[in-house]
Amino acid sequence: MLSLLDLPALKALWKERRWGQPSWQAFEKAYFEKLACSYEELEAVPSQIVEALRKDVAFFPLEVSQEFLAADGTLKILFETQDGLKFETVLMRYSAEGKADRFTVCVSSQIGCPARCAFCSTGTMKWSRNLRAEEIVAQVVYFNRRLKTQGASGARVNNIVFMGMGEPLLNYVEVKQALNLLLDQRKFNLGPRQISVSTVGIVPGIEQLLADQLPTNLAVSLHAPNDELRSRLIPINGSYPLATLFASLDRWTEQTGKAVFYQYVMLRGINDQPEHIQQLADWLKARPARLNLIPYNPGPALQDLDPTEREQIFDFAQRLRAHGLHVLIRHTFGQDIAAACGQLLVR
Repeated sequence: MLSLLDLPALKALWKERRWGQPSWQAFEKAYFEKLACSYEELEAVPSQIVEALRKDVAFFPLEVSQEFLAADGTLKILFETQDGLKFETVLMRYSAEGKADRFTVCVSSQIGCPARCAFCSTGTMKWSRNLRAEEIVAQVVYFNRRLKTQGASGARVNNIVFMGMGEPLLNYVEVKQALNLLLDQRKFNLGPRQISVSTVGIVPGIEQLLADQLPTNLAVSLHAPNDELRSRLIPINGSYPLATLFASLDRWTEQTGKAVFYQYVMLRGINDQPEHIQQLADWLKARPARLNLIPYNPGPALQDLDPTEREQIFDFAQRLRAHGLHVLIRHTFGQDIAAACGQLLVR
């Protein structure tokens, strides 16, 4: 069923029925700026148009099946699609004394994930399908509405990271359409620096991002500094080994002028050894790179992996900094509700 967030189809319907540009602008303002939550709240749109839409068009393409609130304020939503499939999305709250809270949505792009990384619970799910552009954008719209209805004065989503369920660059067409909509400041008031696309290293997708000049940040799930280990952890490395991946990332940096963000989950006894420090430095020290070390978040479907001890992560980071690398240790959000990095899973 067509929804109000399927904007290309909706625009075609608007044109077919000759409803006119003023009514379209009124709809966009009510839906995206004022964050209307129902047809009744589309007050500025002519009533005859609202009634016609109500008959044939779903107001929103997703239903909330369940929600989970973590002790740190992280909110995880289990969404259900119109065809009865379910996936998870996470809202993270960043608080700092004297500053307004900031909100980041960890967006899903697929139901399940075909990449099947060894440390990620999502990869243990059966892959069902790609999410459509309107289903991707709906995740952000939902949380903007949620913030509004909770009385957070003027609060909206500040950042979007495509780091939820799925590999975004294996759903390129829909992700591109979603990005173009999310970058429309009349609707979301977000700039390119506030949106990050994360990939396990799908080189054709990276090249397509460059060709289409989509001005987002790029994050790469690296997780191992040599091909043998990386292929064990990330099977797609067999198709796009490190030399091929870094050649593409060098083109990205050259053409965009942006540093690449690298994600590195810390797995005890697997990728946290002294030799891995030198190997990481060899790849990254001559490149404009931002390396995020991620404490491993155990999942119910993954029994054979353990997190690196916190003290060892700090030591690992310090040794990398001694090589001149820019290194951060990622803060973990929502682990108590299985909302942290690598924990999203629908059984």
